Amino acid sequence: MKWLDSITKKFGWDALEPKGRRKSVLSTITTVDKSLSGKKRNQLAANSTDLVQNFSVFAWMIRRHLDYVSKFRFQAKTVDKAFNVELEKWMEKISRPDYMDVSGRFGREKFFRHIEARRCIDGDVGILFLRDGRCQSIQQDLISDPAEDDVLDGEQWVAGVRSNGFGRPLEYSLHKRNPTGSGSVFSKRVNARNLYLYGFFDKASTEQKRGVSPVVASLNPLRDLYENFDYSLIKSKVSQLFLMAIMREAEASPMEEMFGDPNNTNPSESGHLEDCPVKEQEPRKIDLSNGPSVLDLDVGEKIDVIESKNPSNELQTFSRLMIMVSLKALDIPYSFFDESHTNYSGSRGSWLQYDRSCMDKRDDQIELRRRWTIFRLTQGILDGEITLPSGFTIEDALFEWVPIGTPWFDNSKEIKGDLSAIASGLDSPIRITKERGRGDIFQNINELAEVMKHAEDVGKQVLGRPIILSFDPVGAPEPNTVVEVDNDDTETDADST
Repeated sequence: MKWLDSITKKFGWDALEPKGRRKSVLSTITTVDKSLSGKKRNQLAANSTDLVQNFSVFAWMIRRHLDYVSKFRFQAKTVDKAFNVELEKWMEKISRPDYMDVSGRFGREKFFRHIEARRCIDGDVGILFLRDGRCQSIQQDLISDPAEDDVLDGEQWVAGVRSNGFGRPLEYSLHKRNPTGSGSVFSKRVNARNLYLYGFFDKASTEQKRGVSPVVASLNPLRDLYENFDYSLIKSKVSQLFLMAIMREAEASPMEEMFGDPNNTNPSESGHLEDCPVKEQEPRKIDLSNGPSVLDLDVGEKIDVIESKNPSNELQTFSRLMIMVSLKALDIPYSFFDESHTNYSGSRGSWLQYDRSCMDKRDDQIELRRRWTIFRLTQGILDGEITLPSGFTIEDALFEWVPIGTPWFDNSKEIKGDLSAIASGLDSPIRITKERGRGDIFQNINELAEVMKHAEDVGKQVLGRPIILSFDPVGAPEPNTVVEVDNDDTETDADST
């Protein structure tokens, strides 16, 4: 009915009616793996790899993301304090490159940073847990469907992953590079217990088997920026060069028109002057490599200088806008790229929002590290590298991966704010210490006690009385003030150190 159609259009959604003013979107909804089937996934990875190798802005985006997301510190949390010390020492040992990476190249933190970088560039990356406790990274294009001869009856593979009906991975199909370096051949199947596919997953498990990086949304703008930068540099180089165009407007003299060129010594066989070949004039060669020169031009010649203006202000403004939009793919504020873009308050506000956006990304890193820790701890117990306390099981070996926080912007103001939050019960010293990246508060207290005890012993030996250092943030002593205690137990303020 026409009246129903008119009402639907009047009270419907404008997004369903492009009206030729914008690109129409296909109505067919497909899975992520279907959209990136065949060579499309590799094309995306090749595009981002090329940009990260050649465009410094994109490479900086990845590095800045890694600085905030991939740095962690291991902390044992069992009830046995002595075992905690032993476990952390063992963790430091197995974190060295020879124990961590099958190639012996990356230590623990460098390896996990590399893994995070590959999932940002390629969408996902495989971590293969080997029997000797080491790990091997598997690049995304080496995880692909096996050949038809290697597929058993009833098996269904999607982008190198075989899963059950609920989307849980069961096996991965791994390939290896050809000796020539291009292409790959099937290598083996790997049980999902021994390989962890680390990537960006935004869809339901049944809809997405492989990861897709959020930087995909910024690849086209970054590619255009990269090309525009090249064109602008070429234009800028031209403006620095002294290019000349010499135009000749010499006309033939009346005698030459009547009798021909007297310099022509090779008349045609016909004897007619109009058939005689014309001698071409040698091109003028001008060498400016020795500095300014005086040019003696012929009659009718003139010189025009070719120059080009620098990139316009409009292009610079638009380039900044495109960089700002591209940074949003990883939630990075523009003030990180251009420190003069805003003031202190704006920078801190941007950082707080960015730090909140990193929490979800850090959770992915924590889960990856948790799986690796359980794998490595199980392997270490079986190999006798570490012994659990009596009555302990592996479930009792509690631990935590603490992200390395960001230091204060303004120490005096932010420390006072943290102390106020603690005093009012809105926060705890443990949480603040973790967020600031200042280690373990209990270890910090032990180290402070050791320093205070050392100062007291030295004071007795040198001054005959103990020197007591006050670290109380509330009270009379100012920071860096040493308080001396006389023999009669009366306190006197000493000079500030």
